[in-house]
Amino acid sequence: MISRRQLLAAMASTPLVSMLGTGTAHALPNSDYKALVCVFLFGGNDGFNMLVPTDNAHYDEYATARPAIAIPQASLLPLSLSTGSSLALGLHPAMTEIQSLFNSGKVIPIANSGVLIELRQKKV
Repeated sequence: MISRRQLLAAMASTPLVSMLGTGTAHALPNSDYKALVCVFLFGGNDGFNMLVPTDNAHYDEYATARPAIAIPQASLLPLSLSTGSSLALGLHPAMTEIQSLFNSGKVIPIANSGVLIELRQKKV
């Protein structure tokens, strides 16, 4: 794998970059710039206590599965998300800054994802 430093050094040796010199870099104006930022947490994150169902039926399932650590339904931060189903979601009460990003459409949850270590196929 190439490091960022190695990539920049290799780019600096290309003719186009060399012709530009070391002057100030100028970006083209672009008002619709978008970036994908992924945050990978190495353990310690309980996704089911971070993004919690708030509708009564799903919340009851959540609270039953986590009797000692369930977050009280009334303290969950509401989200204005369109999930495509009747499922309504709320955030952990300590995530107020992320709540504003969710509600402004700048963050979207991707739940139940992870690294696939091995794929086993059933033999029929």
